[in-house]
Amino acid sequence: MSHPLFILILMALATAAGDVRYEQLVDLESRIASVMGVLNATSAELVSLVAEVLGTDVWHGMGIRSPEHWLTWQCGLSSARAASLVATARGLGALPRCRERFEAGALSEDQARVIARHTDAAHDAEVSDLAPLCTVSQLRHALRTIPVAEPKPEPEPAGPRREVSFGYGEDGWFWSRIRLRPEEGAVFETALCRAREAEFALRHPDAASDPRRPTPNDLSWADGLLRMAEASLSNLDPGAGRPGERFCVYVHVDADAPYSSYLHLGPPLSERVAQYVACDASIRIVLEANGKVVALSQRQDTVDTKTRKLVEDRDGGCCIPGCGQRRWLHVHHILHRSTGGRTVLENLCCLCPFHHRMHHRGDFTITGDPTTPGGLAFSAPDGRDLGPGRPRPPNEAPAEAAARLGIAEGRYLHPLGERADWHWL
Repeated sequence: MSHPLFILILMALATAAGDVRYEQLVDLESRIASVMGVLNATSAELVSLVAEVLGTDVWHGMGIRSPEHWLTWQCGLSSARAASLVATARGLGALPRCRERFEAGALSEDQARVIARHTDAAHDAEVSDLAPLCTVSQLRHALRTIPVAEPKPEPEPAGPRREVSFGYGEDGWFWSRIRLRPEEGAVFETALCRAREAEFALRHPDAASDPRRPTPNDLSWADGLLRMAEASLSNLDPGAGRPGERFCVYVHVDADAPYSSYLHLGPPLSERVAQYVACDASIRIVLEANGKVVALSQRQDTVDTKTRKLVEDRDGGCCIPGCGQRRWLHVHHILHRSTGGRTVLENLCCLCPFHHRMHHRGDFTITGDPTTPGGLAFSAPDGRDLGPGRPRPPNEAPAEAAARLGIAEGRYLHPLGERADWHWL
């Protein structure tokens, strides 16, 4: 049997050790709360800046698809995080009380995101009082009963008739008109819908986890029609080339005016459009003089399959900063062939169709060596660098850095962590 004095000594030591651990816990909790207050207030300032970007539309720029794309470029964020910041900024615009709590550091970014998604202006005050007491999961549960207005569905496209006509308008744009019997129209519509869904899956591979909840309806029917045409070209002659290979382009060139060209049975091409068409395609040149055909070249790929695979593997997707497109890429000649550019790895880079068109339209320039990391430079027509934004790490503690930027230190109290009695909420 142990001596009573020995037991008392052990109890005293255990109590002392427990007191030390408790003091350590209190100190850690206090320091974490201070950092969270600064972090929350800083996140609120970032959301406020995003709201300012949305309100002024300054995000529109060379090669920028959306505010989310601009944020991934400027802030080095994932697409999902950028979409979350944009959704939070839009949602908190109508919730001044909740926004004040967020700016004061009392709410985390995750709590603010849930509030922005599930709260309307009528419940702003009561949610601002409830939110600091709830964990994110509790807050999501409490707010799920608040009705949110659903967006109006897009109008259905007009019905078809048994007729197909197409051509080029005076502005050079291609137009088409299609009318089919009801049963034929149903087949066409089904194919068009599936093609648009396939295009949506390529553009939004992480749609299920994207806070924006994108749907195929976000794409135009023109996107679906182009995808259907490309799929048709691949399937009609599957052994002829790579999946998604575009048509063989016939370009007519006048021997007396070599810079004047036009598509077969199509409109004249400007120099920029001619370079775009011939940049990455199977092409045949029809040389004419005095209205007569002088020569017809063999069909040739401007970029052969082996070189294409090397460039795609090296670049891993579209080279434009912030663009995550990895499928249906075009291989672009940085220095075009018409100006002496060669089809070699040092002169080739991957661009998605969207940015490839923008570049050949003159919206931005590409220079540099794509074979070295960071070797490519992207510039606006005025010479402004379009490279990714880079953060400026602070040289002081978070609280001092936040104060220097005019961000309040913030006061954060963690949620209660108790069981929520939903009958009383």
